[in-house]
Amino acid sequence: MSRCLITGGTGLIGAQLVRELCQDYEVYVLSRKSNVFRRLFQSLPVRLVEGDLSSSNGLENLPSEVEMIIHLAQSEHFRNFPSRAEHMFQVNTASVVKMLDYAVNAKAKSFLHASTGGVYGSGNNPFSPDDPISLTPHLGFYPTTKLCAELIAQSYQNFLNVITYRFFFVYGRGQQRHMLIPRLVDNIIEGNPIHLQGKDGLSLNPIHVSDAVRMIKASMKLNRSETLNVAGKEILTLRNIAEIIGNHVGREPVFKEDHTSQPSSLIGDIEKTKKILEIDPLVSFSQGVKDLIPETIQH
Repeated sequence: MSRCLITGGTGLIGAQLVRELCQDYEVYVLSRKSNVFRRLFQSLPVRLVEGDLSSSNGLENLPSEVEMIIHLAQSEHFRNFPSRAEHMFQVNTASVVKMLDYAVNAKAKSFLHASTGGVYGSGNNPFSPDDPISLTPHLGFYPTTKLCAELIAQSYQNFLNVITYRFFFVYGRGQQRHMLIPRLVDNIIEGNPIHLQGKDGLSLNPIHVSDAVRMIKASMKLNRSETLNVAGKEILTLRNIAEIIGNHVGREPVFKEDHTSQPSSLIGDIEKTKKILEIDPLVSFSQGVKDLIPETIQH
């Protein structure tokens, strides 16, 4: 049985991926959240390596050899710049160096890691993985740490396959409520206003966690390096999303429009991803968002 190491295994994407891989792989999860690990995987054949990527504590306990590393860990302090800038850098960027160094020494064949669609900035058209990216101060600190990690990982492509995922607004059951889609759900239920740039607000194509995991699993079969957008099939505005949620919870969303600013777009073009992996996202937003709505108020 092939051995796989996953970081970020207690997060939204990681937890579902671990559950689906542990029957076919010898799965190790590097995590500092031992209590969460035990709650999620107590009955599953998954091994915990207690460690903290922000400090390197516990990394000496990683298995001596692995076939694949799936590095999904990312700093949870993306809103806390500059107060948690060091934590963001350590987890998002420096940890990639540590894990790549480990990957080479552990004779790994592939290194799969999580980036963000935020590395593109914003624009009027969908972003392709083949589009040039400019590193500018306007990008923001968090996406910059992710872009730096991408560049570092690409330097290792002569030693192992490097697959980079640029995730666009992944959502699903169990997601932290401060993230975009759960936050919208809670605000609409509570009657709080949804702030929009212009009439309709941000345009995006969110993806359900089950579809994101399907894409990761399909990419594990690749024998080459790739950069892939992981995004949904529907392009929606913030107004569209709020109205869909409102229909499910039986409440009319309250909108507050700001006509002094132009609506932005952060849309991932997934044509390359679909062609290479030969899969399409399956879950519509209207269906998937139900995972974030209490069953007692669903209409």
